[in-house]
Amino acid sequence: MYQHYAIIENGVVVEYPVNPRVWVMSQNSYNVPEVWQGGELDGKTYVACHMPIVAQKPTENLVEKTPVFDQEIGFWMRQFDVVSATAEEVAERRPRYLQGAIILVAKKLQEYNEKLPLILQLSLNEQIKWQEYAAALMTISQQPEYPFVFYVPESPENQVTVKIGVARI
Repeated sequence: MYQHYAIIENGVVVEYPVNPRVWVMSQNSYNVPEVWQGGELDGKTYVACHMPIVAQKPTENLVEKTPVFDQEIGFWMRQFDVVSATAEEVAERRPRYLQGAIILVAKKLQEYNEKLPLILQLSLNEQIKWQEYAAALMTISQQPEYPFVFYVPESPENQVTVKIGVARI
């Protein structure tokens, strides 16, 4: 996939997306470098269109629109509309998300099992925290939006307890 470019005339997008990269047989290379921010080429003005960070849910699709110039940062930016995905698209995405979720949970459970000998040496209160953590890992698949969106519990070793005390003066 090539970097997205637009052809600009008088500050207006006249064609998008375009791919100015063409293999030149006589030069045995492309007519523009791999990372090219645009410029004049064959009488046309090309600009690279940068990708904004776009949050997308698995139940949505992004539909690309004409890029716009962002005055604040001085770049042409790609623009999108967010539309609902069809049931077929969501069903097609589900196995990929499910596989990722299964791998993540399995990794966390493996880490727990490897620490189990050390956990058994902790105080009863600490052991209970670890048991609750393992139980929460085992029930991740029961969360309402699983496997697309789910909460992964924080390991007890990463939890910080802050004790606030009052000193007498």
